[in-house]
Amino acid sequence: MSKTYKQKLEANIWKYGLHLVTQKRTYATIIGVYFLTLPDTNAQILGMVMTAGNLAGFFFEIPSGYISDKIGHKNALVLGKSLLAFATLSYLIATSIWHFVFAAVIWSIGLAFNSGTLAAFMHETLSELGRDKEFSKITGKYHSIGFAVPIVIIVLLPFLTEISFRLPFAIALVIDLIGLINVLSFTAPKKTQAQIDEISSTNLRKVVSVGKKVRFFRYAIFSAVLLGATTAFSSFKDVYMQFVGVPIIYYGIFWGLSRVIISAVLPFNGRIKAALTYHQFLGIKLLAAIAIYTGLAIITTPLAAVVAMVLIPAFNWSTNQAEKHYLLDIIGPSQFKATLLSVRMLFYALIRAAGVFLLGLWIVIDQYNEAFILLTLLFVVIAIPFYSVLLFTKRRTAPA
Repeated sequence: MSKTYKQKLEANIWKYGLHLVTQKRTYATIIGVYFLTLPDTNAQILGMVMTAGNLAGFFFEIPSGYISDKIGHKNALVLGKSLLAFATLSYLIATSIWHFVFAAVIWSIGLAFNSGTLAAFMHETLSELGRDKEFSKITGKYHSIGFAVPIVIIVLLPFLTEISFRLPFAIALVIDLIGLINVLSFTAPKKTQAQIDEISSTNLRKVVSVGKKVRFFRYAIFSAVLLGATTAFSSFKDVYMQFVGVPIIYYGIFWGLSRVIISAVLPFNGRIKAALTYHQFLGIKLLAAIAIYTGLAIITTPLAAVVAMVLIPAFNWSTNQAEKHYLLDIIGPSQFKATLLSVRMLFYALIRAAGVFLLGLWIVIDQYNEAFILLTLLFVVIAIPFYSVLLFTKRRTAPA
């Protein structure tokens, strides 16, 4: 490996950090309230709009991963970043519900091109540098920065909205353009002729066969259940905070606090990965999810709502890099990492869409807590038996 090529690959690492900063949708916390400023809108219509975006993410998730593996991960990241910039532009100029629908759909497709691809790109970069075992340690560190830096904008969001609801989107569009320039400067890791041949000759059916062989899908789906249910609750956080009477000026502080927690935990993802087996890790996450959802559903005070809404995003993203590392270990040397990781995000998009749809359907005349109770019960009925099956099949297939 030439010195210049190695230096370019090493530069991918800090550029990865910058990409994570520019990738954050800092305006996500005000979209619901922004949407409700339009005439003839309500929580049910908001649920339908978010469902449209989630379904788009579902239908494009696996194709985006497969296309990414075929055209190259850098090219896919450029495409994804471009789509996210268009989504931000649509929010910026929004004057009707259809602008929000278009933005939600394009946003989801852009994220689909980023979800499995970014992890695969960094894993290949680190493998080329001989540092693949440091994946969760390095990515956890930079994801910590990626969550911490945007806190400033998030805290300022309520003040920016006092000037204009469009101002946060104008700032986000500038950040997206910076991010697009950054991702264009990535250096794609070189591939051997054998790897090129594998990519060109392998179809989607063969990729699925690889996933089945290593028992990847069962873990990807269970992980998606945890992630998707949590995001469904989180999708209604701003309108629920408004419902319980929390002033909008404090929203940024609470969401910023959630990101502080995420940033504090992410650098320890490497240690978490080293200390826990994947089954232990998933068991702890399952118990934590049940506790958070139950608390949100049965305690109706504003303080309890704030605590739950701070913990939900933290639960989702603070250990995400350790989880990706577990899944990459299961995948092994396959050149279709983006495709297989996209399976997790495919089911995540489906479960998130279903959760958002059900909550939007059940929140009739502001019956938020009743809807939260129903979704919590549904989660428990699905997740606990699923985890039990994972443990049973692990013991049954373990060597004597």
